[in-house]
Amino acid sequence: LLRMLPADSELAEIQSFEGRVEDLIPAERFFLEVTSVPRLRQRLEGLLFILDFQHRFLDIRQNLEVFYLACTETSRSQRLKTVLGTILAIGNYLNGTSTRGAASGFRLAILPKLNDTKTADNSTSLLGYAVAYMVKKFGESAVRFFEEIPNLELGSRFAETVFEDFTKLKSELDSLNAEIQRSEYKEGVLPGDKFKSIAEQFHVQAAKYVESLSKTKEAAMGAFNRLAKGFCEPLGPHELLDTLQRFSKGLQATLVERQRKADEELKRKAEKEKLDQLKKRRRASVAGPTADSFMQPIEMLDFVDVPVSTMFTVCV
Repeated sequence: LLRMLPADSELAEIQSFEGRVEDLIPAERFFLEVTSVPRLRQRLEGLLFILDFQHRFLDIRQNLEVFYLACTETSRSQRLKTVLGTILAIGNYLNGTSTRGAASGFRLAILPKLNDTKTADNSTSLLGYAVAYMVKKFGESAVRFFEEIPNLELGSRFAETVFEDFTKLKSELDSLNAEIQRSEYKEGVLPGDKFKSIAEQFHVQAAKYVESLSKTKEAAMGAFNRLAKGFCEPLGPHELLDTLQRFSKGLQATLVERQRKADEELKRKAEKEKLDQLKKRRRASVAGPTADSFMQPIEMLDFVDVPVSTMFTVCV
């Protein structure tokens, strides 16, 4: 219906019509009829908001909960602390006694760039070196911090819009409440008008839901503020989680590449061993039989069932 409502120019033209209704085509009659309903567009928008409210509420609540989990999991991850501490130590070693050496921390923004810093022979990256060092010293499981933060990817994605979605939902609910206070909705203005009573009943319940959602939002922001404070980073929710997520993806890719190279090395060694054995057999066959091969015992024939007369031939 919202898409079918007449434009303002059409509405002014219809309202100025003074002829016979019978002379109008069906579409024009429809336009003429809807113009008799005060604030029809606002009514339809309010009804649409009422119909969509529960779905939007559930989506926002779920996204806030995932964001909260992502922040909490990140704060509690011991593996992440190990990884970051090792990267700091490697950075201090590389910087030596320069002004950048002996640092007590670093900005998270450098993490996604570690994979772009290559060695002199371009055989690996700084991230690849750090991963190899940590795997050797702590074991691969200690490097896989992303397993302790399963909600990081979704939390990063939801952080970009969830707070705006909450603000918009609350604003639209306030707008609906303000709308039904207008004089156009007073009893008697439009006979049989039930919009105000329906909207008022909905607002009472919806306000409670929004209040509970507000508490969920405060808990989520509290978890994020604790996380940001721990990192000493003045980053927003999406920026901070997205930085960690991109670093996580780069580290996972490095582990996959490391495993691929290890598998290739095992395959190469197996093929080399197989080739060496084949060459050894070929050399043995070219050299011919050895003296030992003539000293092998000859298997005894089974003479048990053979007559003695057939075993020997007597020459006269």
